[in-house]
Amino acid sequence: MCRNGVVQPLRMSSVRFQRDRPVIGLEGVENMNAAEALSGLELRVPADQLMTLPPGTYYHHDLIGCRVETRDGARVGEVEAVDASSGGTRLVVDDRGSEILIPLVADICPIIDVDAKRIIVDAPEGLLELNKRA
Repeated sequence: MCRNGVVQPLRMSSVRFQRDRPVIGLEGVENMNAAEALSGLELRVPADQLMTLPPGTYYHHDLIGCRVETRDGARVGEVEAVDASSGGTRLVVDDRGSEILIPLVADICPIIDVDAKRIIVDAPEGLLELNKRA
């Protein structure tokens, strides 16, 4: 856990899923008041302890900072966030101060190279302009 820039180790005591979302138990967090004190804090797992993901799936932190280009090499921007909601997952791409939302699907993002920090998009005509917010 990270509170005010200070990392404090925690140990999970249980894991279960409720409506496809993980619910974890933490040692030393025995009641609702103790759990509420952790609300809004960032939970981190050391990189060397992360599970290997199946092909075609990515950790959000691996996508952030990737440069995004079209197939012909035109710059789109840089991934500043990943928005995962019930409507699907989208890359939030910074294009010189404007924001472009790009669906994170294989047809639109056919090449994702997290080692090279590069994503190639093959967006349908007008998609990048339609999903651009100032």
